[in-house]
Amino acid sequence: MAATLFWGGWLRPFRNVAWLEYLLNYALPVAILAGAGVMCFRMARRLTSRWRQMLLMAVGLLLMLLSLPFLVPVIYAMIWFRGT
Repeated sequence: MAATLFWGGWLRPFRNVAWLEYLLNYALPVAILAGAGVMCFRMARRLTSRWRQMLLMAVGLLLMLLSLPFLVPVIYAMIWFRGT
């Protein structure tokens, strides 16, 4: 992450393809973060220790909450560093 920020921030691939903007800027981060959160809940059921289950569910909830700002374009602009 530090190397990405050092070399100029996040530059999305295929900038000139307009229909990929929504997919790569909003849908993909939400799908990855929310999907990982859902998988944390599914995998928590397999753990035998109760505190580990609670910890994994907390991580899943955190991932799902982190996916919410990507649904709002104004917040998205504040989160990611735009390249020039």
